[in-house]
Amino acid sequence: MITITCCTQKGGVSKTTTCEAIILYLRKQGYKVLAIDLDLQGNLTSYLGGDNKYDAFDVCLGKVKIEKAIENDLIAGGANLAYLNQFFETNKLTAIKTKLKTVEKLYDVCVIDTPPAINRTVLAGLCAADYVIMPSEPTRDALDGILQTLEAVKSVKKSANNGLEVLGVLMVKYKERYTVHKQFLNYCTKANKFPVFKTKVRESQAINNAKTNNDNFFDKQYMKANAVIDYWNFAKEVEKKIGLKK
Repeated sequence: MITITCCTQKGGVSKTTTCEAIILYLRKQGYKVLAIDLDLQGNLTSYLGGDNKYDAFDVCLGKVKIEKAIENDLIAGGANLAYLNQFFETNKLTAIKTKLKTVEKLYDVCVIDTPPAINRTVLAGLCAADYVIMPSEPTRDALDGILQTLEAVKSVKKSANNGLEVLGVLMVKYKERYTVHKQFLNYCTKANKFPVFKTKVRESQAINNAKTNNDNFFDKQYMKANAVIDYWNFAKEVEKKIGLKK
């Protein structure tokens, strides 16, 4: 099982939608994908139609075995996860990674959504991962957030997970006509401090419409929208980068 964690310390950069895109695309290709929501907002859980009895905190706490917490290939997030960061203050950051070993043969890929922060919950998500993806807006203000997230990745790689790799930064809310967006993308590419996905995600109301209607945004009626096309191409890029074959 290949584990991907999406993280960024900045909110509002489509982190959860990025997770959802990877999950929905890979499932459409026939892969078995486990989704884990480590965010107390529980948006990924909601988007995937989760109504689980147990959540990720219950699993970490040992209240329930991980197999019992999984419903419809999802380990849920939600308000109960407000205590998860406190749990990791006195427990090993590798707890999630250890729990996942029980089910790793049942899935091809695991995708972990994290809260918009750099805290111990996020570090635990990084400890469990093979790859990390960082969504970001293409602005200079976002660069500090990317670099701080990279420092967290380096710390985890050094102390607990030396196999962790940065799969790339995904530029979201990208506007081709904005010179500042082009300049930022060129800077990131030429600076070569971190990999950047070839795909850039444009804005589109179709994603929000699909979520409002509880639809899969990769359903046929949404597939002509710019952002949907971009997320499909991005997820396809992820599939290739992590070496999946069907």
